[in-house]
Amino acid sequence: MIIRSRSPVRIEFGGGGTDLPKYFEEETGYVLNATINKYVYGTLKPKHTNDLRVLASDFKSSKLFSDIRREGKFEGDIQLIKDIIAHLSVNYGVDIFLRSDIPPNTGLGSAATVAVSVIGLFNHLKYEKSMDRFDIAELAYKINNIGNEIPGGKQCQYASTFGGLNMLEFRPDGNTRVHPLNIKRSTLLELEKHLILAYVGKRESLEGVKQIITNQQLSYNDEQKTNKLHELKELAIDMKQALVRNDLITFGENLGKAWEIKKLLNPSITNPKLDDIYNMATKFGALGGRIIGAGGGGHMLFYCDSNKEQQVSSRLQEAGIGIIDFSFTDKGLETWEANQ
Repeated sequence: MIIRSRSPVRIEFGGGGTDLPKYFEEETGYVLNATINKYVYGTLKPKHTNDLRVLASDFKSSKLFSDIRREGKFEGDIQLIKDIIAHLSVNYGVDIFLRSDIPPNTGLGSAATVAVSVIGLFNHLKYEKSMDRFDIAELAYKINNIGNEIPGGKQCQYASTFGGLNMLEFRPDGNTRVHPLNIKRSTLLELEKHLILAYVGKRESLEGVKQIITNQQLSYNDEQKTNKLHELKELAIDMKQALVRNDLITFGENLGKAWEIKKLLNPSITNPKLDDIYNMATKFGALGGRIIGAGGGGHMLFYCDSNKEQQVSSRLQEAGIGIIDFSFTDKGLETWEANQ
C-alpha cells in the first residue's frame, strides 16, 4: 500500500505574534490567514523491515537509516520525521518521499506544513484514523518545537491542517478555535486579484530566524511592546470585519499598518533591502504590505490599488524580485491511497 498526502502553505494577513505562547498563555490571540495553492506532498510506503529511507526532492537529498529510532540527532526534515515516528510509536520500516512547491525557510510555514503532511501519512495508515484535525495540528506544533527553549507560533500548523481563509483563535486554556470567514465569493476573488506575493530573497539561516522569534518573545515582558501585540490583534479583527463588509481598501491599508507595528515591536524583522522593496511597491500602487513569517527575507505580500497590480509587479521584477502566482485554496491536509 502507498499513502500520499498534500498540505498547503499559508499567507498571513494580521495578528502574527499573538499565536506565540508568550502571548496566548495570558491573552487570547487572533491571527487572520489563508492557505494558497502551494503544497508539500508526501508519500509513505510501509515495509517489513526496520529501515527508513527519506527522499526530499527539493533538497536533492536521500537518506537511508537501518533503524532511525537508534540513530542520533539530525537536522531539518530528518529529525522532524524521527520525532514524529517516536511520538506515534511507529514500529515498522517505511520509505518517505517529500516534495515541496516552495523552498524551505522562506516564511510561508513550510516546516509546519512538512510536519502536517508527514503526520497525515501515518494517520491515514492507521485505518481508524485515530487523530482528528485538531490532534494533527497540535502534534505538528509540538513536533516543530521539540528542543526549542522558546517555542514558535501555532498559526502555520492550524492553517495547513484545516485550509481556507480563517480567523484563528488561540486561547489561554490551551484550546484553539478555527473560524472560517463567511464572505462573498466575489470578495474572495477581488482579494485574490489585488494581492501580489513576492519572493524577496533568501532569509537568514534557520538559526537566525529562530533568533528573530526569540528576540520578539523576550520583548513580551515589556509592557509597551505587549501593547503593540494588542494593537496587532485588534488590527487583525478589523481586517476580518473589513473583508466581511467587502471593504478591501481598509483591508489593504491595515495590512500596511500592521507592518509598521511589527517593525516597532521587533526591528530585526526588516532590513534596508526590505524597506526599499516596500517603498518601491507603495510608490507604484500598493496600498499596504508586509513580510510573511518571522522576517529577514523570504516572501512579502502586497495589496494593490485597483488595477495597479501589473504596474507594481513589473517594477518589482525590474528590480530582480520574483513574483509568485497563487490562488487561494479551501482545502487543508488531504491524504489518499495510490497504486504506485
